[in-house]
Amino acid sequence: MKILVIEDEKILAQTIEKSLQQIGHEIELAFDGEEGLDRANSVKDINLILLDLMLPIKDGFTVLDELKQNEKTKNIPVIIMSNIAEEAKIKQGEDMGANGYLIKSNLSIEELSEIVNRFA
Repeated sequence: MKILVIEDEKILAQTIEKSLQQIGHEIELAFDGEEGLDRANSVKDINLILLDLMLPIKDGFTVLDELKQNEKTKNIPVIIMSNIAEEAKIKQGEDMGANGYLIKSNLSIEELSEIVNRFA
C-alpha cells in the first residue's frame, strides 16, 4: 500500500516511514502542507494519507479541506495524527471527512501499523 505521510517533524516522519516500510508499505513523505498537497496530486496510487495538523505553510485542516474538495484526492482515506487532543478539533476533523484521529503522544508504532493495515 502507498501511504503519504504529511508531517513536519522530520525525525518522527522518518521513524514512521521506516516502521511502515518494514511491514511492506511504500511511503512518500512531505514536510509541510503545500508539499503534502503537491504530492497527493502528483504521486500515483496513494492509498492512505497520514496528516499532521500543525504544519508550516498550510495547516492540516486546510490541507484536509483541499484534499476533500479535489476530484483526484477526495476519496483517499485521511487519518489525522496530532498532539491536539481537544474534542472540538477531533470533531472538526471527522466533520471534514477524516477517517480517523490519532493522538501522537499516545500512539505506538505497533498501534499505528495496526490502524494503517485496516486500510490495506
